[in-house]
Amino acid sequence: MELKDALLTLTLVLASGAATVVSESIDTGKSTDLAQQPGSIEGILTVPTLTASQLPDAVTMKYDIIFSDKADLSDPVVYIAGAITQVGAAGAGAVANTYRFRLPTNGKRYLGFRATNGGTGNASAVSAILELAA
Repeated sequence: MELKDALLTLTLVLASGAATVVSESIDTGKSTDLAQQPGSIEGILTVPTLTASQLPDAVTMKYDIIFSDKADLSDPVVYIAGAITQVGAAGAGAVANTYRFRLPTNGKRYLGFRATNGGTGNASAVSAILELAA
């Protein structure tokens, strides 16, 4: 059985043009102490379908899962680089996708994600979502 907490959901508006945007953070409530970090929690990253104008041919949108000791996610540590990478193709953009992962026992206290637009296109009309499930 999966339980979801609506308070543990992040929504991030994607970038317009070559830029990186960073989500707010989820406070896992735990320190970096290996004995304290919950290991049975899963994260679910959901990314939207992108049209050809949002993600032109050969342009990428890359999503990384990050941790930090700071709530503003400054000084991040990349936990999963390229958890999802969308590539614009055939004049059709890219399809939606989902990536599930477990929080590591040695993760830092704050969890978030970032999206990097590798070129042109304006994806600022759509958002990606990160949520936690137990």
